[in-house]
Amino acid sequence: MNSSPWIRSRIWDGFWIMSGFWIATLCLLLPEERTKALVIAITLLFWMAHRIASLYLGFCVKEYREVLRARRGYFFGIPLVLLGALAIFLIAPQSVIPLSLTGRFVCLLFLDYFLSLYHFSAQHYGVLSVYRGRLVHGQKDPGLLRWDWWACIGVSGIFSIAMDYLNGGFDDFSLFNHAPLISQAVFEELRLGLTCLVLLAWGLTIHKYLRKRQGLPRILYFSSLCYLTILSFYLVPILYFFVVQMQHWMVSLGLTAHMCSNSRVEVNAEPRASWYRTWGRVNAKVWGPLLVLVLLSIGLTPWLEADYFILHRFDAETLTVAGFLDRLQHSAWIYFFGALALFSSFVHYIYDRGVFRFSDPLTRKASLGLLMPLGKKVIVVPRGNTRASVLHSV
Repeated sequence: MNSSPWIRSRIWDGFWIMSGFWIATLCLLLPEERTKALVIAITLLFWMAHRIASLYLGFCVKEYREVLRARRGYFFGIPLVLLGALAIFLIAPQSVIPLSLTGRFVCLLFLDYFLSLYHFSAQHYGVLSVYRGRLVHGQKDPGLLRWDWWACIGVSGIFSIAMDYLNGGFDDFSLFNHAPLISQAVFEELRLGLTCLVLLAWGLTIHKYLRKRQGLPRILYFSSLCYLTILSFYLVPILYFFVVQMQHWMVSLGLTAHMCSNSRVEVNAEPRASWYRTWGRVNAKVWGPLLVLVLLSIGLTPWLEADYFILHRFDAETLTVAGFLDRLQHSAWIYFFGALALFSSFVHYIYDRGVFRFSDPLTRKASLGLLMPLGKKVIVVPRGNTRASVLHSV
């Protein structure tokens, strides 16, 4: 079977998966007075769209039906336990948990920050693994797998934490008010040092990829991560972390839309298949799931940015959609929506891991056909085959 090295196509991957190249360049060249409009528009369209993308993949693509049935404890039980734990933590009396309600939100958002960086790194590793699965030669190289993982953790995790600290990103949590501790000259030196570390990781990784014949897509994807990371160090504060988030959103939506549009199970012949029949029509075109997710994002964003609104002490300037949550800041509803926002974020991590957990044989069986490039015949291969073994390591 002839296989394309791309996830969907050269153009699709270039726009969605390799988006780190054009996102960073656009933000670097954009006039500073227009940056806020860009942040608002992209956040409104893609932030919540990416957060619910894995739920859409799980519930609206028929290939995943058996996965959800077999893993009910994971996909339904764990979120319910999480919901209960969040409720207890937020409503418990101060005699039990000696923190104000706002302080508890700050703690949860601090946890969410580190989970998000790990989540970004895991996504990068997964995409690199999918591209590795396109290669025709043997892929079982444990040393290269470990290198991929730690390179992703370093570029998208450790370096980001260091730069966030230097940029005052932790000041919102009222834990590290460090601004007076370093001068601008020292900041520039530290930024240059981080840049050199990213360049070193970039060079070493590309050297390994070329020596082990890892293919152009893997080289380009990792290069897009390093390019994005370096340019983010030199952007204005409002865009620094935004470009990293935007790349994550674009990759998530591009991968989800491709997999949904590859769903080819015949549902008309099955009884009581109206749910999947309806979504099958939506997913028939790659823009169908994207349109649904974007519309849901527009509708949900005004409600589910409440946690960040609380974190920023009800500063209306931090809202993507003004005029809604700022009216509720003196109401208990603001904390309800904030809790719902945090719950949706944690469920997003759970479902992303669940639907892309290719080490699970049932998930791998459901996803292999959905990951095929355009125009390729879907063949479900046994576990011992090279392609299955590679996806097992994602």
